Amino acid sequence: MALDQSALLELVEMMRSADAGELMRRLLGTIMQELVDAEATDHIGAGPHERSEARTTQRNGTRDKTITTTAGT
Repeated sequence: MALDQSALLELVEMMRSADAGELMRRLLGTIMQELVDAEATDHIGAGPHERSEARTTQRNGTRDKTITTTAGT
C-alpha cells in the first residue's frame, strides 16, 4: 500500500502550496484511494494488471471518479 515516488513528490508539493482545507481534502482523498486499492487487491487476490498461471483473468486498472458530498467535491 505504498505510494510511488511521483505520487509522494506531488503530495509534498501540494502540502507546500495548499491552504489547510485543500490539504486535508487531498490527504483524505489519497488515503481513501489507497484503502480502496488495498481492499480490491485483497478481495480479488491480484494487484492491478497482475497475471498468474492460477488465474484465468486479470485485474484491470482504475479510473478517477469525483464524489460530491455535503462537505464538498
